[in-house]
Amino acid sequence: MRTKQTVMIIGAAGSQGSFIAENLVKGNYRLLLNDRNIDELIGLKDAIINNNPAADIEVFDCSFDGCWVAYIVISAVTFVTEKESCVKL
Repeated sequence: MRTKQTVMIIGAAGSQGSFIAENLVKGNYRLLLNDRNIDELIGLKDAIINNNPAADIEVFDCSFDGCWVAYIVISAVTFVTEKESCVKL
């Protein structure tokens, strides 16, 4: 069995991000889902797990919290939206 690769999707609660997440979960990936709207992220996570009980998913409302462990980072939002999604002081 291949080692799982970790993929972070920034803007996962949007239409593009959720489409990417729903398709990547079919592969051998650990998904880190990021969006400012944590309630929508939790809903997306629950929906994916209902269809794929073995899915390995975590949610973050700040892209800085999860991107350092990801092998691949996919931005499903514009640069301005991504920049505004989390501010580290």
